[in-house]
Amino acid sequence: RAAAASEGLLPALLRTYVAADFVVGLDVDKDAFDKFSMRSRIDMILGELWKDEPCRRTIVNLAAGAAAGGNASSASVSEASAAAFRDYISCTLNSLMYLFKDSLDRLHDIHEIEASRANTQAWDALPPDTRKAKESFYASQQHTAKGFMRMAAATLHWLNTLAEHADVLPAFLQPDTCGRAAYACVHFLELLVGERCAKLSVERPQQYGFDRAALLDALAGLALRLAAAPRFVAALAAEPDLDGGVLHTALKTLEDNHSVMLAQRMRALISRLGDVGAGVGEPSVDAHASGARDHNNTKLRRSDEARDVTQGTGSSGAPSAQLPSAGAGADLACAR
Repeated sequence: RAAAASEGLLPALLRTYVAADFVVGLDVDKDAFDKFSMRSRIDMILGELWKDEPCRRTIVNLAAGAAAGGNASSASVSEASAAAFRDYISCTLNSLMYLFKDSLDRLHDIHEIEASRANTQAWDALPPDTRKAKESFYASQQHTAKGFMRMAAATLHWLNTLAEHADVLPAFLQPDTCGRAAYACVHFLELLVGERCAKLSVERPQQYGFDRAALLDALAGLALRLAAAPRFVAALAAEPDLDGGVLHTALKTLEDNHSVMLAQRMRALISRLGDVGAGVGEPSVDAHASGARDHNNTKLRRSDEARDVTQGTGSSGAPSAQLPSAGAGADLACAR
């Protein structure tokens, strides 16, 4: 605890989290290093340190330095440490998006294989090698979907923990983080309430830790905390992919889930976005009936390596049963 509170360990953890992008692609054992697993463990360490008052104070000071930009002096935080916190926030938002999108893609693969297996006659008629390969791919996708969905939920929870602290929140609202936070909220919401996710059905979904209602509550909580600042509302309004239909579908889902307070605040946010000309007015009856448009296939940026990961293949092209490591560029070097 003394080492962490001394502003030595904490900036080092943040820099290590960010530096994972530079390790991927180097001459390392691909099966022995996984960027997202390492980052998840760093988040868990930070979460434990947050429970200790001196350590939490150090994290808050780092955030205050990040919010102060080049004028980080009042909190006795070096500019390098303040920059590490800003980079950490950016990379954490990128990790959140990648983990959730990837785990959803894998759940869809799982759904397709389960649908194929339901036709027992056609499944049994497959050549043994084909059936074995599909079963191996199914097990691999199950394994990774469980890990990635768990990490996505934990990352979202940790971001909420940070953002709900009044002295940390401004670090999310800086020029190099505010736009990225708005982008993450807009696209995560698209994924979560879009038709493709709403219709997702797999056997025993609880084994993957996929709780759509809980994820929506957590995402809405993060967006609404950030939206207390007009700067973030402006960033949301400036997002070219902001979709009023998606926002109203999210609002209706919150109401259906009896998340009353979040629904009220979401309605107020939609009104504020309308006030700044974001074009998010009441949707048509058809929009309510069909749900939000699903833009997922064209709007999320993914590298070639990330696409390989989504398909569950390693460098050999065969399905891997291990949590995959994403290649350099999967987080776009923590830059939008």
